[in-house]
Amino acid sequence: DPVLLLDRKPVACETLRLNRPSWNVLEMDLLDFDPTEHRHTYDVDLLSAGLPRVKSSATVARAETEEELRLLEAAVLLAHSIQPRALLIENVPGLVDSPNFEGVREFIRKELEHLGYRFRWFVLNAADFGVPQDRKQGVLVALKEQYFEAFAPPVPTVTEHV
Repeated sequence: DPVLLLDRKPVACETLRLNRPSWNVLEMDLLDFDPTEHRHTYDVDLLSAGLPRVKSSATVARAETEEELRLLEAAVLLAHSIQPRALLIENVPGLVDSPNFEGVREFIRKELEHLGYRFRWFVLNAADFGVPQDRKQGVLVALKEQYFEAFAPPVPTVTEHV
């Protein structure tokens, strides 16, 4: 069961509250979230972040991408206080290997290694899992050292796309 769900969009929070009234939903911007005010989030199994997608690698230097990159960095920095056993972040496929995102990946690498995580970047395509849409997502999975060897990225369940 989720310990806390956070979203800054009122309609998203309202939908969660209507469909899962027992869940703890907090309407707030991630950049304003202070984990010391929510100590029940410490030492959880999973910190998962489906963040606003950073712009394509061609626009990574533009100002409108800055907030998305700050949110990505903030999600990684939450691992300092929350200390989850696993961290899952999904975003654009270019985040995995585009040279334009090298600085972001380097920041994430340093932070996660400092905290004792091992991690893997990979790209998943929804179509490979039976979703009738060609939608690729860049994924970062980080686990505390003792759990890392037990993890393998998901294997496609569909080999032919319609």
